[in-house]
Amino acid sequence: MKKIDVLKSFLEKGFQLDFESLDFFYKNPDKIDQFFQKISSKNKPTTVNVSFINEVMKEQNENEKFKVLKTPKQAKDTLSVDDISQTLNKRYNFLKKILSTRIDLVNLISINRITPKAKKFSAIILIKEKFDDEKALLAEDDTGEYKFFFRHEHDYKQLLPDDVVGVICENEETIKIEKIIWPDMQMKREINKTKEDFFVIISNHLSDHHEENEGSINEGSDKIKQKILLEKGHIKIGSRVLDFPSTIEVNEGTTILLMDSCFLKKYSEFEKDESSFIVSLLKRRNLDPTFQFNQAIFVNDPFIIEQIPDIFIVFGSSDSSSSNYKGTTILTLPHSDKEKITWVINLKTREVVRK
Repeated sequence: MKKIDVLKSFLEKGFQLDFESLDFFYKNPDKIDQFFQKISSKNKPTTVNVSFINEVMKEQNENEKFKVLKTPKQAKDTLSVDDISQTLNKRYNFLKKILSTRIDLVNLISINRITPKAKKFSAIILIKEKFDDEKALLAEDDTGEYKFFFRHEHDYKQLLPDDVVGVICENEETIKIEKIIWPDMQMKREINKTKEDFFVIISNHLSDHHEENEGSINEGSDKIKQKILLEKGHIKIGSRVLDFPSTIEVNEGTTILLMDSCFLKKYSEFEKDESSFIVSLLKRRNLDPTFQFNQAIFVNDPFIIEQIPDIFIVFGSSDSSSSNYKGTTILTLPHSDKEKITWVINLKTREVVRK
């Protein structure tokens, strides 16, 4: 966003900015919408200065017990081949760092070092193309491409174009993949809990002022709570409205990943069991593995799971469910016209209650 665009957005709302304020919003464009959402309830000055910005933002921070770790920031509407290549390379390099620590990947080599003499080895690859008739795939890394075959058909079926995985291979006339290693979270992981009761309310139908069916949450006014609501296809948290997918931190330590099921639709033919596929996204550390030409390019790639979430929430799913995968609580909520549902989770006990 250019400075002239910042000025226009404020002039359209009836505000003028001094030089310091213009510089602040130019460097922090994500704060503009937050400011407009909060300013509606305050006396509006003719010219916005830094003192007034600090007053508004301080009040917001005191009222909201969460912070946004990652939310989509679109960089380009139209794509070039170079844009897609750069995005896939960034994904590959991030996931490669995770996979490189896996002790399962013995004798780890790059594709350009695969020779007939390599009998048993591992590689970290990006799936470029699949060949269903041969149950084989063309994969690449930083050094080149190679065609791999599979020992087990089930392993072949698990993979999607643009997946980044580790593979353990054996050479028996042809290179065959014996086992797939995902950039998954580790089994030994401490479950993150708060010292005091802190309730997170997740709903597909409640509003900010709606207290119906919250039951025991309202019995103790000293029990802190944070609502995460679905509103007009967006995430509503306090005064913030976020796009999907977003990652937030609640109560200084609990990470929540929020996703809409619209990203799952293109994979419906690949995986009929929605709940299993949602778990597979955590294993992949990628919410939308296969990149398409009609996608936008984002500054911060919101689909890559950089931080393992304590809670993973999927709105618009086919059904409501509560499950756990390696310490991550997974909650799904269908659209409200199908089923009105509210989940309440206590971050102290990690107990989940359906309301």
